[in-house]
Parts: sequence; structure tokens; C-alpha cells
Amino acid sequence: MRGHVVLGSNRGWIATADESGQIYLANPTTGAQHALPHIATMGVFLPEKSNTYRWFSLVIRDLLAARYGAGPPFLHLWGPEGYGTFTHSAAQMRMWFYRKVVLSDSPRPGTYAAMLILEASFGAPAFATADDPTWRLAKSPDGVEDAIFHHDGRFYSVSYTGLVESWERDAETGQFKSAPAAPRLSLPAVDKGGPPSRKYLAVAPGGRLAVVLKYADAAKERSYGQEKGRCVFEVRVLGDGGAWEETTEIGEAALFVGANNSMCVSTKGRPGIMAGCVYYTDDEHGQAALRQESRRSSYSYNDDESADLRGVGVFCLKRGSLKGLELGTHYVSGSWPPPAWITPSIP
Repeated sequence: MRGHVVLGSNRGWIATADESGQIYLANPTTGAQHALPHIATMGVFLPEKSNTYRWFSLVIRDLLAARYGAGPPFLHLWGPEGYGTFTHSAAQMRMWFYRKVVLSDSPRPGTYAAMLILEASFGAPAFATADDPTWRLAKSPDGVEDAIFHHDGRFYSVSYTGLVESWERDAETGQFKSAPAAPRLSLPAVDKGGPPSRKYLAVAPGGRLAVVLKYADAAKERSYGQEKGRCVFEVRVLGDGGAWEETTEIGEAALFVGANNSMCVSTKGRPGIMAGCVYYTDDEHGQAALRQESRRSSYSYNDDESADLRGVGVFCLKRGSLKGLELGTHYVSGSWPPPAWITPSIP
């Protein structure tokens, strides 16, 4: 698995992507590995005569038609008609096309269901299952920013506009379709210096949905004679009355968020995990790759984000304090590939 990038994890299995753009299921404990459907099965790329796919040329109109569920005009940054193509090399797919893979509760070869979230400029989700080994794009006009697999057997997602939806597979067509699962989130930017830079979805204690909002704090702190920004987190939990409630109290639990996984973990019997905190990692595969390349060459990547935003740390919800986590000398804040949260499972 050297060179693979972790895109998701569940129940001891991880989803990884290699330099050819292929996505795998892998079990780090047993060494088992299984290829998921090739991304070309999504049906929105120009075919290659050699069928090797060293380059992936996305037909923009085809992707937008699948995302919006109809033809042009589209309400998208690529314009109402969606003309042309967008090309990535195979190695770039895991940096600039894939964002996250969400795995079902039984993500073993032969029994898996997987939800692939595409990067922000593409916005659409795609699904593949063991009995339908094809990536099928699903309608999502608002675009999926984060998603989880709930213990009720469904995928849930939060959109860039704050819409929380559940996803179920149509027994007749095999397509996954969404339905609103909660009121749309209100996303005020008061006293936060702007809108949230990232939203994550998780399952709070008791099975309730929770959304973690990450902000680039407007406040500055001085370190080594220089000002640097901080990141702060806010948690909203879906109350019994069906409304979102802001809280700093999540009981004996901690939230883990990042580019590859979002989850809530009990801290009972786990003294190494601090209750009432949000553990976070870097969010962006592509930007992290650019920073890594900048370190290795004379190329200077202009990064306007603070190290806190792209680092690994823990944020205490009650105190509003942030602390970086030491991962050893091999890890540099913002390096690529970003570190990943996984939940090991010994067979």
C-alpha cells in the first residue's frame, strides 16, 4: 500500500486510492485487499482506446446532467451549458477529483456498499455496491460536502448549503435517491470571521445526527513574534423536536473529523482520548500535495491558511482552546498525504 492515500474507513477496513486512480478496500490488520469498481464505470469520461486511463477527461455536461437530474441550463460555476471537458492525470484523481469514500457497516469484499464524494467543484456523490459493481452518480443539486453511514442502514449527507439528507437505494432501478432528513442548517457568520470553512456529519451519542462546523477564527494569537490564525469548531445536534441545537456538551465522547472520516467515539475506558473535544486533521488532499511539492523543490506555493487549519489537533468545546497533536518527526503540519482516522478491528 505504499503510495496509497486513505479516503475513508469503517469497521477496520479502509478505502485507498493509488497513482492509477484505482480505489481499493483494504484491511491493514489482515493484509486483505480488494479493488472497487474502476472509476471509468461512472460513464462521464471520454473513452480511451488503450483502456489504460493514464488520463481522465471528464465530459462536463454529462456530470452536471447527472448531478442536477436534468439537462442545461445548469446553475454551476462551469456555466449554464457545461461545455467541454476537464482532464486530470490518473495520479491527480486522488488529489483533485476524489474527496472521501464512505463505507457501509460491512465493508468487506462481497458485501460492501460505498459512497464516493467528489471534490467541491464537482459536488456530486456516486455509489457502488458488491452486487452492482459500477459507480453510479446520484442527483444532488446542492452538492454533498460530507457523509456517513448510520447504524440504521442508510447513508446520510450534509450539503454545501446545509441540507442534511438520507440516501436509500431504489429496489427497482438500483439508483440511490435522497430525501431531507432534518431542517436545513442556519449558517450565520457572526463573530466567526466568515462562513464555516468546512462541515462534517457524525452520529452523536444516542444515535442523533450531529454537524461539526469548522471556522477560521477571526481572532489572532501571537506566536514567535508573528500573528497567526486559529481554527475553532462548533457542534450542532439534532434535538428531539427536530431542530438543530448548538452545544458544547457531548458527554463522555469525542468527535473525530477530517478529509477521510467523521465519527463520534465513546471515551469510556479510553483514557488517551479527551471527552468533549474535536480531534481534526487536514481537509484538503490537493492543497496538501502542493505544499509537499513546494518543500521538495524551489517552487513556492502561496498558502494563506494558518498551520492550525491544515494541521492535526484537538479543540476543547467548553474552553474553546486548541492544542496541536505530536505525530512524530516524520510528519510535518500540512504534509501529504494527510493523516487518517481509522478504527482498527481485529478478526
